[in-house]
Amino acid sequence: MKTFIYSLSDPITKQVRYIGKANNANVRYYNHLRDKTKTHKGNWIRSLLKQNLKPELAIVDEVSIADWQFWERHYISLYKSWGFKLTNKTEGGDNPPSPRGRKDSRETRLKKSNALKLFLKNNPVARKKRGDAQRGKERSKETKRKISLKNLGRIISPEGRKRMSIAQKGKKFSKETVKKRSLKLERKVNWVCPFCNTNIILIPYRAKRQKFCSCKCREQNRKINL
Repeated sequence: MKTFIYSLSDPITKQVRYIGKANNANVRYYNHLRDKTKTHKGNWIRSLLKQNLKPELAIVDEVSIADWQFWERHYISLYKSWGFKLTNKTEGGDNPPSPRGRKDSRETRLKKSNALKLFLKNNPVARKKRGDAQRGKERSKETKRKISLKNLGRIISPEGRKRMSIAQKGKKFSKETVKKRSLKLERKVNWVCPFCNTNIILIPYRAKRQKFCSCKCREQNRKINL
């Protein structure tokens, strides 16, 4: 069975800007025109469409479907060696393009986070599945340390505390869990915030690393020391 290696060129400069693989090049071409992703290729195609232009499609080669990965990598490398500024994000041979090594911007990560939170808020079943998947999961000491440091000085809102209280009510713990919690309470020490002198009971590990009792104290201390 055969497949095609194709190119997309700029209609103005006639420079090849993208190399791809498709069993049906025409269908793949129209999918490119409808692509809404914020990629180098997507941005380039949309910039042409705004000018009432379209990229030019050309068949580079017809190859065996068993070897398409080799040939796609070959032609991407070849066109780059000829000086063409391709918009391909990878070296080819992946289907679909691999996201490995790709880093999202802070804005993109925030959008994804908000979208996931909204989805989980409106889907109790999905929320329960996600919770069940995390429950009982063993984490390494390094991961636990990172989570602990991230939560230092974190202030939980009254609404958050209320939700946590409701979630814990009526919950039955095993004898082993009760014993562990009891031992933790016995080891707790008094810690005093150096800024506002608020007295807090903490476990020794956190008491050694705690700097301020709240973000407010930390921010006020920073302003004073400026």
